Amino acid sequence: MKPIFRTLFCLGALSFAVTGTALAAGETFSAVPGMGGPSNANAPEGSPVDYQVDDGTNENNIGLNATATGTATQFMWFNRFDIAPADLPLQIDQVRIFWDPATTGPPQVGNAISIEIYSDNDANPANGAVHVYTENDTIAQVGTTFDAYNLTTPPGLPAALNLLVGVVDRWISTGVSPSTFPAAIDQTATAGRSWVAATATGTPPVPPVVPSTGLFGTIDSFGLAGNWLVRATGTVTPVELLSFGVD
Repeated sequence: MKPIFRTLFCLGALSFAVTGTALAAGETFSAVPGMGGPSNANAPEGSPVDYQVDDGTNENNIGLNATATGTATQFMWFNRFDIAPADLPLQIDQVRIFWDPATTGPPQVGNAISIEIYSDNDANPANGAVHVYTENDTIAQVGTTFDAYNLTTPPGLPAALNLLVGVVDRWISTGVSPSTFPAAIDQTATAGRSWVAATATGTPPVPPVVPSTGLFGTIDSFGLAGNWLVRATGTVTPVELLSFGVD
């Protein structure tokens, strides 16, 4: 079967207000310049469906930090992708994340992360989404190309309008780790599909709840519009046909 690629660049953007409560005095999402790579390197080979909203360059890297204390806070950043009806039922096989080694407090090989996958049926994560999968892993590739994570038990989405794919910087010790900017972002043009979720306790639960109890909204709503360099690859699962016999 010829591969199908669902590349979602700047499609119709939806705007949602910031929700939740502030985590602590001075904690804000902020950015430092990105290295500009990795273009479209490490594209999947022979995968039926590819989901992305970024254009392959990271102009900035974003973190949730308290400027007064110089400390970082764990948060989840995730993209919302549309699922074409022809691609259902869908199995998510791989998630790809770009990690910039040149940023302040850079992500490092071996850092713990969790990959989170949700299904949603109305294009608005602010009113809830269903968690379907967590993959606990560590960073294996920093810089030059996307870090590819083959999911141990690929989850299936039998029916959903939207796929949410995110990552949590689990190596961060909230309130202890120095300021960190782990989330690479493409800011050439926003698709309005990249979100952040932070909890009032400072550490997202396992699994994170959407919407979160703390800061929650599109990254655009925090004044840092753009698209996360987080991608996913799925396989359209064939529906088995029942065989009938005539006596």
